[in-house]
Amino acid sequence: MEESGRDPLEMKIQDLEEKLRCCEEENRKLIDIQQNLGEITNNYLMLHYLNKNIQSCRTSKSLWKAYLHNISDKGFNYTNVAAFLPDEQGLFTVNYYLRDGKLYTRRLDDAQIDTHIQLAAEKRDCMTSSDKRKVALPMLNHFGALKAVLVAEKETGFLLEDLELLDVYIQQTIATIENVSLNERLLHYQDLLGKRLDQFVLLHYLAKEINEGIDYYNILKRYLSALQSPVGFNFKDSNLYIIEEDSMKRARLVEGELHLEIVELKEGLILDALEKRCGALSADNKELAMPLLTGGKVCAVMEIENEKEISLEKMQILEIFALQTSSMLDNARLRMHLEYMSYHDALTGLYNRAYFEKQLRTLAENKQLSVGMMMCDVNELKYVNDTIGHHAGDLLIVAAARAIKQAIGVNATVARIGGDEFAVLISPCEEADLPAAYAAIQDNLRQYNTHEGFLNVSMAIGCAFAAENADLQELFRWADRNMYTEKQKAVRRKSRTGRS
Repeated sequence: MEESGRDPLEMKIQDLEEKLRCCEEENRKLIDIQQNLGEITNNYLMLHYLNKNIQSCRTSKSLWKAYLHNISDKGFNYTNVAAFLPDEQGLFTVNYYLRDGKLYTRRLDDAQIDTHIQLAAEKRDCMTSSDKRKVALPMLNHFGALKAVLVAEKETGFLLEDLELLDVYIQQTIATIENVSLNERLLHYQDLLGKRLDQFVLLHYLAKEINEGIDYYNILKRYLSALQSPVGFNFKDSNLYIIEEDSMKRARLVEGELHLEIVELKEGLILDALEKRCGALSADNKELAMPLLTGGKVCAVMEIENEKEISLEKMQILEIFALQTSSMLDNARLRMHLEYMSYHDALTGLYNRAYFEKQLRTLAENKQLSVGMMMCDVNELKYVNDTIGHHAGDLLIVAAARAIKQAIGVNATVARIGGDEFAVLISPCEEADLPAAYAAIQDNLRQYNTHEGFLNVSMAIGCAFAAENADLQELFRWADRNMYTEKQKAVRRKSRTGRS
């Protein structure tokens, strides 16, 4: 018994109880983080689906019907959704609303419009009713012009997260709304300007053809084809200079296929068009550079070369074409980015767990294929995070991801499925491929530790193989068990030699 009179065994029990409480608190924090990440992924997927849902709309009424369904029963699940649009005097009194799944239109007087809706239109800011159950959000285009006021109700009241998600959805879709409105105006101009009917029909056809591209790169290919095709503008040659954050890419067709390359501009028409934000013609009027603007910024510049002089009328049609299609390119690039974010891990650039599980479901449909599975777990990550810092832990994760990616062939899916866990799915696969991949990963780690790393990176790796008729969930569990067994061996070796 110590001098204090306390039993050493009781002191040791209290110390263990305190450590247990700390572990439980850390586990609760990790669960909260996992839930937050899940909610963010679900939000990305929902916005991607809802954004895609209105892409095929060709009229304002069909768009607003789909849009209000998205806010109510197809996505956000809010009630009494409606949209207020400006009338001929610019007053927001034209009301679109849903009833029994159908879209209706009515005109209201100012006195019939709720105060929070009027304030949202006047102040161009989100407004809620006093009980927080009703919200009115202004829909501003990239130039700050108010195009509509979206209203909705939620029985339990709106939270800040609800409003932030709605605001993101509005920002993603306002370009589509403007594009539909522009298409309608163009069709209206066709009726008014009979002698230019064929030109507007051409623009509508080309815009529709471009907008039906299956992805961003297909849209770029269709865009360039429209400029050169005999059924389009029939120019001799065309390029599209795409402005990105830190570079400029030139898109062109080479033997009918899209070719992209990073370029550095010198003085010429492209720079003139960028600086003046309008079309620039060569001295002989046979070359033209036309900027494409979205959100008040130049997102790309089209470069045209023609055998004959480009007339003023042709330039005007190209200006309309550029205005009509700039948002298509911007939206396609945004959709590509959202899809990438939905299925990739931000730290490593590898696929994430959602994509990995999607691949599992895809492979499960074809049980005739041989499948190899590898589970990889970074050793000592928690120790590095706790002693050196999370930045050092991130370096370990990135190094481990690079070692796996460089060792695995092209017929494999490599995903980060947890904080320190990676999964590799190889199909078709030979049983000998797994030990070869295992050895390649370990060799990459040794090279990193020898030449690059200030910290040693090691991983426990478990493998499992099925020749055919694989139960992929069972294969996943076997690979995970084998990985855990190897990790326990590493722990025992570390305990014998001491921590490095």
